[in-house]
Amino acid sequence: MSEVAMHTFRGRTMQEAVAKLKVTLGPDAVIVGTRRGRDHQGSFVEITATGDELSPRAGMSAALEAAAEPPAMGGRRGATAAYARTAKRSPGGAPGGGSDTPFAERAAWLARQVALRQQPNGSRQGDAAARALAANAVGGEAEVAERVDEAINELRGQLADLHAAVAGLAPPARDEPPVTEARLRAELGSLQSELHAIRALLAERAAEGARARPGLVQALADRLVAVGVAEPHALELAERTHKAVPDGTPDDGDVLAMLGRALADDLPCTGPVQPGEGRSRVLAFVGPTGVGKTTTIAKVAARARILDGASVALVTVDTFRMAAIDQLARYADILECPLEVVKRPDDLPGALERLADYDLVLVDTTGRNPRAADQVNALARFFPNGWGGEMVLTVACSTRLTDLFATVDAFARLRYDMVCVTKTDETDALGAAYSVVRRAARPLAWLTDGQRVPEDIEAAEPAVLAARVVGEAAARVRLAG
Repeated sequence: MSEVAMHTFRGRTMQEAVAKLKVTLGPDAVIVGTRRGRDHQGSFVEITATGDELSPRAGMSAALEAAAEPPAMGGRRGATAAYARTAKRSPGGAPGGGSDTPFAERAAWLARQVALRQQPNGSRQGDAAARALAANAVGGEAEVAERVDEAINELRGQLADLHAAVAGLAPPARDEPPVTEARLRAELGSLQSELHAIRALLAERAAEGARARPGLVQALADRLVAVGVAEPHALELAERTHKAVPDGTPDDGDVLAMLGRALADDLPCTGPVQPGEGRSRVLAFVGPTGVGKTTTIAKVAARARILDGASVALVTVDTFRMAAIDQLARYADILECPLEVVKRPDDLPGALERLADYDLVLVDTTGRNPRAADQVNALARFFPNGWGGEMVLTVACSTRLTDLFATVDAFARLRYDMVCVTKTDETDALGAAYSVVRRAARPLAWLTDGQRVPEDIEAAEPAVLAARVVGEAAARVRLAG
């Protein structure tokens, strides 16, 4: 048997070496080894292959044939046919055998998959790594080496881009003074000075506005503020009164009557809260601690039982204070009505269902701090949308106006339906009830003025409350004089 001729081809890239191989040995050559190295010109790829040398004309034809073959296996021309031919050889890779093997079928399938990936709508992500794995599957060591190089070069390019991006970042400023306690104190002092200047400017503007107002407007506004009406509301009421009676004085009967009408026009009230007709009416009382929710519920329940002859039931979700449960239980015993104690939000619908036959169901709740959002949110879980009842925001008239406004705003997330103002007997600022209703934009249901059950409660009426506010304002001026 004749000895097989071995040939060596060198190029700067694998593609260049393979092109030389095909020109010299033709497409039937068999690659038996590859080697990479470096010389004085740089890195090179060396291929060792077997086969007979072609004539110059045949070599030229082979080169043209390779150039005309459609791209495959990652875009290198001639790769598809070469793999198919290689697959038909014996497992050792030497010429001969000539019979198809399962490896040939796998090579053909792989060629088709590579061709599909070259289509415009194919996925191109991770091309270098995918082509290296494909070449390894068909046993082409040279192809694996080239694809690995391509993947490495791609990663090197990405790393270079990353270095450039990092280098482009601005260095941290080094001339900025460190943050020290002294520096913070200086900044705080500057801010406080600016705040004082702003407050002084606002006070000056307010004084200028007061000097520019008619005397009647300022006098009426001062009287209303003295009895608890918020200043913006007081100025608005005074200006409306002045427009109606421009030539009056603060003590004129016509002026005070007009002021009372203006107050009453701004006071929506529910009127007497009656039990439901043919269905249960459910009212839940919410508000801060200590405003008298439990006592108010007892008053409402007693009046409904005694005056209206309605059937009443009580519910409490205030399990935080045992005293509150005991107090409501005593009222339930006196009124001979049932009491349900609800510990979890999920239990409230069941309790209301058991009490559905009663005309009026009153729900007592735990007092919540309006400045603690988590407490208000915890209470809101008992009363989701469509919970089946109405809600009454309960506030004490003796509370400072800024705190009343904070309560109105904080409990707004519970979507209350009406307002109850308690402890009107403990303050000389009844006008706060007017401003609370305007702030809440909800009707006023009840006013309470003592601890007696059920006497010290009344259904709110606009004209009555307005007359009381105006009367207190006039009395305050006479006392001051």
